[in-house]
Amino acid sequence: MTRLLGKTAAVAGGLALLTGVGLAGAPAAGAAPARASATNQILNWNSDLCLGINGGGGEWGRTAIQWDCNGNADQQWNFWGSAGSYSTVKNENGLCLGIRGASTDLGAEAIQWQCNGNDDQKWSITPASGGGYRFVNKHSGFCLGIWGANPNRGERAVQWSCNGNDDQKWYFG
Repeated sequence: MTRLLGKTAAVAGGLALLTGVGLAGAPAAGAAPARASATNQILNWNSDLCLGINGGGGEWGRTAIQWDCNGNADQQWNFWGSAGSYSTVKNENGLCLGIRGASTDLGAEAIQWQCNGNDDQKWSITPASGGGYRFVNKHSGFCLGIWGANPNRGERAVQWSCNGNDDQKWYFG
């Protein structure tokens, strides 16, 4: 019960965060780009682990994984976007969440890379059925999830057909 209450509070806080940067509301004419007022951890609904970068470093191309939440820069994320648009998800390493090689293949890994504005670094973040949020990649149309719905530490974040499973749901901490 405590786990569900914690997620409910995190989802409510996430909605306030996303509305504040114009991502969950209706498009506004001529809206200026916005930035979240604070960094946030992104946690997987299935595992309650944080989205981070393998090894935690700032090198381009490192794979996104789920790991124990530790507050390091690779687990602190900002959302950039404007009302009704796709968001860029940038970590405190100064790198953006994208898909390796801008692939449109099922199972392609999510990585951190230099922010370049390409569509593989743009995400639609919308409420998911049953709670949490889903991140849909603009380039591929696939959802961000965890390989094999594995709840274990160190498992890779990948793109996959959106199926509503808990490994494709995220909340903010």
